[in-house]
Amino acid sequence: MQKTKRLLAIEKIISEENITSHEVLQKKLKAKGISCTQATLSRNLRQIGAGRIPDGKGGYKYFLPESN
Repeated sequence: MQKTKRLLAIEKIISEENITSHEVLQKKLKAKGISCTQATLSRNLRQIGAGRIPDGKGGYKYFLPESN
């Protein structure tokens, strides 16, 4: 159940905010009471098909395939 909750939270955060790094995403998850390691977060991002695209400010942000 924790994994499902985490995956849904990751999708929601990425779709609603400009997330530029694992660190930022981990902080957002922790604020929602969800903690995970960087390795788990990387695996989860791959599982949901998240990728990174230019953010228009010289950096990158995460996106979900259906929201690109």
